[in-house]
Amino acid sequence: MRKIFLLLTVIACTNIHAQVAEGTIKYTMELEGGFSMGPNVSTIIYFKKDKSLTEMNTPVYTMKTLNDNNGMLLLMNANGNKFYQRKTKAEIDKDRLTGKTATPVIEATKQKKMILGYECIKSYLTVPVKGANSKIGLWHTAKISPITADLGVLTRDMAKKINGAVLEINIEEGPIKSTIRAVEISVKPVPESVFNLSTVGYTERKPGSRN
Repeated sequence: MRKIFLLLTVIACTNIHAQVAEGTIKYTMELEGGFSMGPNVSTIIYFKKDKSLTEMNTPVYTMKTLNDNNGMLLLMNANGNKFYQRKTKAEIDKDRLTGKTATPVIEATKQKKMILGYECIKSYLTVPVKGANSKIGLWHTAKISPITADLGVLTRDMAKKINGAVLEINIEEGPIKSTIRAVEISVKPVPESVFNLSTVGYTERKPGSRN
């Protein structure tokens, strides 16, 4: 009986500290300072183990970004103009080594708040941008595994340096303040088919190309 009790205790503790490693998070963006993105702008991230898919939907364009162990695949549809870009893991690593990818600095604080039932702590992300520093506030929870996905100003490499998943981003650019905030979280299993993107009907555009 004692062994059974100890086993149940271990299982219970494991479940308490286990991170959510699969699910879906929906974000919205709010702007202050006289600007509005409108109600039809949203971002959805599907994540599962070592892969993630970011879907951004606006009245002007839709964009899907897949990140996995093979690299990155981006599909863009701007008013019927469809193109895709692909980067292998080796190319991404090369950009990092050659300094094309800015190295962020993460500074944790003791501030806490609840977002959709998840306790979050606040950190500041400082990114060098053309000789200046851009400081961004991040609210993230350790209850959800780090999601290596692109979320606007938060790139995949930046997300890797954060403890847990980011549920809110606070950005200040002059008089304009913007907030990217999670509004829905689902921990239901994500089908593998979600991550199977097809480039049929899309034209390839090389990274860095303007055409």
